[in-house]
Amino acid sequence: MNYDEKKFLMGLLDEGKKIYKIEFLLKPEAEFKSPSMAKIYKALSEKYNVFLTIPDLEQEHVSEDISEYLFFIEGEIDINELRQNIENICKDEDIVEIFFIQKLLKEDLEITETDESIQKESQANREYFQEEVRNFTSTEVDHEIKKIDSVRIDINKLNNLTNLAGELITCKSQLNQILNAFKETNIKDKLLTNLISNLEKGILRLERISFELQEGITSLRLLPIKNVLRKLPRIVREVAQKEGKEVELVIKGEETEIDKIILEKITDPLVHLVRNCVNHGIESPEERVAKGKRPQGRIVIEAYAEGESIYIKVSDDGRGIDLEKIKEKALRMGLVKEEEIEKMSKEQIMDFIFLPGFSTAEKVDDVAGRGVGMDVVKKNLSELKGEIKVKSEKDKGTSFLMIIPLTVAIIKTLLVLAGDRLYLLPLEKVVETVKIRKESIKSITGKKVCNVKGEIVPFFSLQEILGYQETEKERNYYFGIIVRYRESKVGIIVERLMGEYDVVVKPLDQFVGNIKGIVGSTILGDGKVVLLLEPEQLIERIVQKA
Repeated sequence: MNYDEKKFLMGLLDEGKKIYKIEFLLKPEAEFKSPSMAKIYKALSEKYNVFLTIPDLEQEHVSEDISEYLFFIEGEIDINELRQNIENICKDEDIVEIFFIQKLLKEDLEITETDESIQKESQANREYFQEEVRNFTSTEVDHEIKKIDSVRIDINKLNNLTNLAGELITCKSQLNQILNAFKETNIKDKLLTNLISNLEKGILRLERISFELQEGITSLRLLPIKNVLRKLPRIVREVAQKEGKEVELVIKGEETEIDKIILEKITDPLVHLVRNCVNHGIESPEERVAKGKRPQGRIVIEAYAEGESIYIKVSDDGRGIDLEKIKEKALRMGLVKEEEIEKMSKEQIMDFIFLPGFSTAEKVDDVAGRGVGMDVVKKNLSELKGEIKVKSEKDKGTSFLMIIPLTVAIIKTLLVLAGDRLYLLPLEKVVETVKIRKESIKSITGKKVCNVKGEIVPFFSLQEILGYQETEKERNYYFGIIVRYRESKVGIIVERLMGEYDVVVKPLDQFVGNIKGIVGSTILGDGKVVLLLEPEQLIERIVQKA
């Protein structure tokens, strides 16, 4: 709202008028937005005193780029009845993604120094403009009117460009392999040497262009995460109202940008997490007061980008996760034996909440206890090559941290040789690579361990993890890849480290299905098909066997 609109509404509130604001958020891809909103305005005006809309729907033309409308209604209003009427009206106009109803207060119309300075500047500009118009002559026009254009791009066209950029990177890798083969050959012919030098320059230029093309296409696919986050306040209000709880929702970093495909995939996980926070995490006002907390619970959603990943944290200040309830349910479902669960760590016990059909809810309703939710969260994140981490403290609260790649199009990997097979590991999952002498590796209860920079790290052979017979070769050293597994480090032994590669990962064929530890596959420059592995899931396989 601008200065004049705020002053106008403030005046009505000073007169004792009761005013309600309705905020409509429209689907970005929707067509005929302004005509549809005009129909909604007309339908609401038949029942209520809609005295102001922003933008003004009585204008001759309203831009189709506007995706947020404000309606202001005056009078004695039943909010529940108003909400139902709006929902009925919006059914006929499939453009509204979500709407909010709020009783307008003076605090919402606080006029800041910035508003007043903008108003003064605007008034000064108007006076200046009027003066210029009076002095205007056609011979004095020497300013060119600049126009900013934007183009709406079909996502399928962007996907096609992404695939082409991937093919270009594959071709670049192939040329690099040819170049390396030439360099390893002892060529004495001067002309051929010059040709190889020119080839190297051309490949370096191709590498730069392909990188810039990849960056450009990736930026085109990025959308602000607020497109998902803006749906959550209503969900929190509705669930809290149904549960008889008071909940405050704080959202940070809503301008963080993320790939459109990932944005669509994380909607369900976010909704599940937020609903669980309200239902399972936040206590009733009476219970919170008894624990010395304020009656109103607090949920914080924070999104930020770091390196090649997006981090989304959902935390609450509620009761925390009850490990005893999880143990009890796991034993009742026959997921684990009593002597086994007593040896499990806190993190391992918490992992049960991500199993399909696992719920500690005492009653089944439309919010919880339906046997769906956290398993959907983990499944969706796994499809995006992401992960989720849980931290909880009794009566202090719970936090869920989702770590998701910035884009699923092209990723950086480490190519390794295990036995006679090549494999790829996501570079972001690699903490460090080490070269360790054979005698440095000790055996404790049949498991390999090694002291790496003062820290005892367990080691597993990649061949062993994948179920192949490990081939013992005469060697004095091993190559190890250190990765994170939960809160500790684990080493993976490979034959050789072949280098870093940018690759386009394709999902496994539907007939193959989801295989734990294998994300997808790609084609190297020489035409070889190589599997991309997920280190944490591979180690999980070994741990479960143990």
